[in-house]
Amino acid sequence: MLAGLLLVVYIISIQPLLGIALVGIVLSAILAHFFPVTTLTLAILLGQVAETELSKVLGIDSKGFHFGSAWVRLTDPLVAGMVISMAIRLFNEAGLLSKFLRGPALLFTFFLAFLFLQVLRNIPSFGMAAPGEFRTYYQFFLLLPYVSFSVRSSADRARLYKVLIALAFSFVLWGFIRAWLIFHFHFAPYDKWLSGTGSLTLLYGLFSLYLAQREGQVKLPAPVLYSLYWIGITMILIASTRAVWLAGGVGMITVWIGNRSSTGKNLKTLLLIPLFVLLLIPIFQYSGLDIIEFIRLRLVAFTDFQSDPTALWRFRYWLATIDQIIQHPWFGSGFGKDFGIYIPEFKTIETTSPHNLYLAVVYQIGFIGFASYLAWVIALGVHLKRSRPLAGIDQAVVSLAGLILITIHAYGIAYSFERLFLPWTFVGLAFSYLQNEKTALDIVPTLEEITP
Repeated sequence: MLAGLLLVVYIISIQPLLGIALVGIVLSAILAHFFPVTTLTLAILLGQVAETELSKVLGIDSKGFHFGSAWVRLTDPLVAGMVISMAIRLFNEAGLLSKFLRGPALLFTFFLAFLFLQVLRNIPSFGMAAPGEFRTYYQFFLLLPYVSFSVRSSADRARLYKVLIALAFSFVLWGFIRAWLIFHFHFAPYDKWLSGTGSLTLLYGLFSLYLAQREGQVKLPAPVLYSLYWIGITMILIASTRAVWLAGGVGMITVWIGNRSSTGKNLKTLLLIPLFVLLLIPIFQYSGLDIIEFIRLRLVAFTDFQSDPTALWRFRYWLATIDQIIQHPWFGSGFGKDFGIYIPEFKTIETTSPHNLYLAVVYQIGFIGFASYLAWVIALGVHLKRSRPLAGIDQAVVSLAGLILITIHAYGIAYSFERLFLPWTFVGLAFSYLQNEKTALDIVPTLEEITP
């Protein structure tokens, strides 16, 4: 211990930035190893809230902070700590890797390895921009094995699940802060009280609360419960991200089809919708808007996309992206180019993602990489469908993860993977359940079980 401390002091004395980075990573690894819920909470608050929802308010550059010659984001030490914690657990616990590499996790590991190979392939050409682009669009996938390794019991999953519900609903607060400081509490069809990822996260807060309440894991008085639903739905509507509206519609249909509630409860829910709409009218009147006209303007993208500036931009960008995909169809253009796709109609070079999950993934890692992604997502969906949780919280975890897999790909029609820390942490809980509990798919008896 003393020798290690002296080494750190020596490194700081000769390379201050390197020494500070090492100290930060070590402290993050300790935090990640012993306090996973705190680590995940901080990752969400820093990665999704500080760097996205409140970046303008806090004056944070979307690229991060200059640390020497590198751009460092607030979540980088935490993610590094998670990776180190996973490595320590794999080294110290015999059989942990073999237990993890079963079912959909095996295909997921192949996909993750494919991503890392793509990063290594592009470092000679693009330097640290290659891992930087991986960090922007894919780093949150590391949360899935981390949650599986660190949150193993049903009680631990219940605790994290409830923390995630609270964090998801906290996006109402972040939306109000943006509304106050940026929009002065007025909104219009193209004003964003929440980003797309924030609005989607709040949507999953609504679904997670509903499923936890259905399974008896959350018991709130009816006025409080329905007030939370109304506040969440109102914020999502005002935030006006159409892809989230689409995801919400797909999610409600999915819940309705798989609903185990009585017909009476379903009818009660339907009767509440007109009441929710009536309560929204005064809010829209405050901003001088007609609620029907507001919704109609936001839906123009689906009825006449050429009349909607963002929809038209997406359409032209998608065509330009497809032209680039044709040039590198199998392994993609890789990481590090920051897209840089030229759109002839606008005479611009775009460095943001194409705002389409499918085109962005195929562009970056090709059809082979996209196939590996789809393989583990489908495998996970099949395992979730066939699993039979005994505990109520695990039933909520499994149902929500399946719902997220469906709706996040509806959302992906108009957005790419970006800073979705909280939604994929919810899916990580499903990984934890599948890897740490016996499910309906664990039907093959062991030698000891069949030996007289």
